[in-house]
Amino acid sequence: MFTALRLLFLAGAWLASAWAQGPVLKARQDFDKVDLSARPSLQDALVCAQSQTPALAATRSDQHFEIFYRRAYCELFAGIAGGESAQFQAAARDFTQAGAAWPPKSRDEIPAGLRVLVWVARLEQGRTAANYPDANRELEAAITGVSWERLCPPSPVMNQAFCKSLVETGRAWLGWLSYRVQNLEGAATVLAPIRQSPWALWVAGRQAQRLDRTPEAADNYAKALAAWAAAEKSPNPDLIAQLGPKPDLAAMYYELGLANFAVTRHDLAITAFDQAVSRAPSNSHAVFVRARAKEALGLDTPALADYKLAAENAKFSNDLTWPVGEAHYYRGVLLYRKKDYAGAGAEFSSAEGAKLLDIPQADVTAWRGLAEVAGGACQSGERLDSSLRVASVRFPKDEADALVMNCRLRAAAGLDQLLALDKALAGRLTAAQTAALRARIADAYADQGVAAEDRKDSYAAVIAYRNAIQWNPRNVRARFNLGAIYIEDRKFNLAEAEYQALVEADSTDHEAQFWLAESILAQRPPPDRRAQACGLLRRSLAIVDPEKRAQFSKSLAAAKCP
Repeated sequence: MFTALRLLFLAGAWLASAWAQGPVLKARQDFDKVDLSARPSLQDALVCAQSQTPALAATRSDQHFEIFYRRAYCELFAGIAGGESAQFQAAARDFTQAGAAWPPKSRDEIPAGLRVLVWVARLEQGRTAANYPDANRELEAAITGVSWERLCPPSPVMNQAFCKSLVETGRAWLGWLSYRVQNLEGAATVLAPIRQSPWALWVAGRQAQRLDRTPEAADNYAKALAAWAAAEKSPNPDLIAQLGPKPDLAAMYYELGLANFAVTRHDLAITAFDQAVSRAPSNSHAVFVRARAKEALGLDTPALADYKLAAENAKFSNDLTWPVGEAHYYRGVLLYRKKDYAGAGAEFSSAEGAKLLDIPQADVTAWRGLAEVAGGACQSGERLDSSLRVASVRFPKDEADALVMNCRLRAAAGLDQLLALDKALAGRLTAAQTAALRARIADAYADQGVAAEDRKDSYAAVIAYRNAIQWNPRNVRARFNLGAIYIEDRKFNLAEAEYQALVEADSTDHEAQFWLAESILAQRPPPDRRAQACGLLRRSLAIVDPEKRAQFSKSLAAAKCP
C-alpha cells in the first residue's frame, strides 16, 4: 500500500513538474528568439511577451525577477517595432517589477543596465521626455559608479558586456536630455566617454556652430548623420542605435544643409536638403534654401522650380516660420534675367506685401516696375524712376535708370523736345544713350537743313547742317549736303573739308570720294594734289550704281589723269 501510494505521489510530482516545464521552456525559447535577433519583429516580440505570463505561474517566486525582465525586454522591442505607447509603458512596469522582485540577498547586484532599461522604456524613444522631469537625475544615478564591476556585476539576466552597452545607452539618453533643453555644455560633458557616438558628434557640431565655427559644425553634422545612416542600413546595429534616443533625421539634414549653405558648400547643401525634403516634404524652407544653392551653382531651371515649390508648400501648410515672399522675389529676379518679364512681374506682385527678411519692400516695388518697363510698358517709367530714390544699393539702379532713359528717348519727338531732354538728363545718361540722343538731335537738324534747301534758303540750310555736324560729326547726310552747297557756292575748300571727313569715316563711300576729288580739282591744285584727286576718282569707279559709275568715268576722262 505504502509503495503504491508512494509511486502515485512520485508520478503526480513528475507530471506537475513536466506541466510546469512546458510554459517555462516555451517562454525561454520565445525570449531567446527575440534576444538573438538583431532587429526583432513585432510578431516575435509580442509572442515572447505573451508567453512569459504563464511562465510566471510555473516558476518559484525567487525566480520571478527573471520572467519579469524577459517580458519587459520583449515588450520594449514590441514598442520599438510597432511604436505603441502601451508596449513601452508595460515594459517600464515590468523592468521595475523585475528590480522589485530581485532576491533580497542579492539586491546589491542589480545591474545598472536594468535601471537604464526602465528609463529607455519610459521615455518611449523621446516622445514622453516632458512627462519625466526627474529623468536626468535618475539616469545619472543609474550610470554613475566607481567601476564597471560595481555597475555591471554578474547577473542572471544580462552579461557584463550587454550591461556596459546599456550604461553607454543611458549616457546617450542623459546627453540627449541635456541637449533637448539646449544645455550643450552639459550634454558634451556627459557624452565625452562616447565621443565618437553620433550624438556626441552632433552636440560637438552644435557647440561649434554656437561659436561661429560653421565649417567645423558642418563636418561634425555630416559625420553624425553618416553614422546614423549606416545604423539604419546595418543588419546588426549597436545597442545605442536600437535603444538610444532617435534622431530627427529630417530636421538634422536640414541643419546640415543650412550649415553647408552658410559656408558656400552649395553642392553639399543641395545633397543635405534632398535628404531633408525626402523625409519631410512639408519643410518648405528647406526647398527654398535648396533653390538658393542651385541658383548659386548656375542651375537656374531647377532653382526656378524649387522657388515655386517652396512658395506653394508654404501656402498649402500655412507655414509662417520663414519669409515666403523671398521665394517669389528670387524667382522674379531669375525670370527677369531670363527676359520673362511678365512672369517676373507676377512674382514681384506676389512678393509685395508678403513676409520678407533681408529684402526691402522698396526693392520689390522697384523690381516690379523694372520688369514692366523692360517688357515694353514705358508708361511705368515715371513710377520706376520714383522707386529708384528709395531702393537699396542691391537694386540695379543703373540698369533701371538706363531703361527709364530709353523710354524717355523713345517718347521724345521733335527737335525742341530732344534738346530739352538733353538738358534735363545731363549727367544721367550712359555713353551709349548720350550718343544715341546726340545722333537724333543731329538728324533733326539735318531734317531742318533739307527743309531749308527745299525752300531755297541755303543760308538757313548751312546753319542747320552745321548744327547737325556739331551734335554728331558722323552725320553723313549733313556733311554731304553741306559739301554740295559749298560746291554750288564755289567754296571748294570748305566742300573739300566735308567730303574729306566722310571719306575718313568710311573708305567705301565712293560718292564722297568722287566729290572730294572734284572739290580738289576745282581749286587748280599742284601736281601732288592733282595726283591725289585722280586716285580718288579711280577709286570712286567701284560704286555699284551704274549711272553714277558712268558719270564718274566721264569726270576721270575729263580730268586727263596720267
